[in-house]
Formats: sequence, C-alpha cells, structure tokens
Amino acid sequence: MLGITGSVMNMEDGRVKIIATGTKEQLEQLVNWCRRDGPPKAKVENVIVDEIPVQVFDGFKVIR
Repeated sequence: MLGITGSVMNMEDGRVKIIATGTKEQLEQLVNWCRRDGPPKAKVENVIVDEIPVQVFDGFKVIR
C-alpha cells in the first residue's frame, strides 16, 4: 500500500523485524502506522528505528 520494498519477520523473542526501503515520506508513514496501529492482533509496545545501508528488494515479503 505504501509502495515500499523490503521484508518483515517475527523474531523468536516476540519482536517483529522490518527492513524497508522507500522514500523518507513512505518510511515515515510506515513507522507512524507501526506506532499508532500495527496489525489488528498486535500489541505494539515500542518501535525502534535504525538506519542501515540501502538494500535493494524486488517487492515486500513476509518471512515465516
């Protein structure tokens, strides 16, 4: 929906890791959604944002 690329995966300790590439505005929208809403059944307690070197993705993938 936001036009970003990357991946999301559930970590063994219950955290969720998202790696995303997009414009500054797109990434801000993603972070704001995570902080404000998150998925319907999620309990978001904290959002930590780290900048990493740009990675190229073909789309957005859910890793299970």
